[in-house]
Amino acid sequence: GIVSGGMISDAITTALEALAGFVIGNVIGATVGVGLWYSRLVEQMLRPAIAFLGATPIAALAPIIIVWAGTGVSSKVVMSAASVVVTALVLAFDGARGTDPLQIRMLRSMGAPTRRIFRLLVLPSSVTNICGGLRLTAGLALIGAIIGEFISSDSGLGHAILIAGSLYDVPTVLANLIVVGLLSLALLGAVGRLERVILRWRFVALSGE
Repeated sequence: GIVSGGMISDAITTALEALAGFVIGNVIGATVGVGLWYSRLVEQMLRPAIAFLGATPIAALAPIIIVWAGTGVSSKVVMSAASVVVTALVLAFDGARGTDPLQIRMLRSMGAPTRRIFRLLVLPSSVTNICGGLRLTAGLALIGAIIGEFISSDSGLGHAILIAGSLYDVPTVLANLIVVGLLSLALLGAVGRLERVILRWRFVALSGE
């Protein structure tokens, strides 16, 4: 049959690579994006680098990533994370910068330290954007992992699609593409559950102000 033990193994490999890249890319991107609220100077210094990375096709970075991370699973995780990080960073930063300036000034006039303003206002304000980033980057993480498998791998759905395509084995290509779609849906479902947990925390945080 089209569905085989090898396909299941490839699906697990790709899913783990994409999940690791998704988590790493979003944690780094959201942390840096929200953290840039602290310093406009650092923001101005990093802006060209962020714009450069955002405009660079991830496939163009693949040779550098493979040289740096090797041809194993690590390079696929890095490719996946690199596909995610800029989007997560920009959305988190926009959320942080969108914090109500009147509320910030009010807390400052009451003598609140910057870290308290960050915890009470900036972080909750960023949560909606961060959740939006999770939804957007779920598919990007999977695409990054598969691109990495296209370029250099001996397992994973990208590798299977590449091999089947070179043999003109259309049914196998289509079967693997269906599995990719199912993985994407599963990841989006998990993100939806995570988003509900995060938004509940935001509601509690804002209620406690």
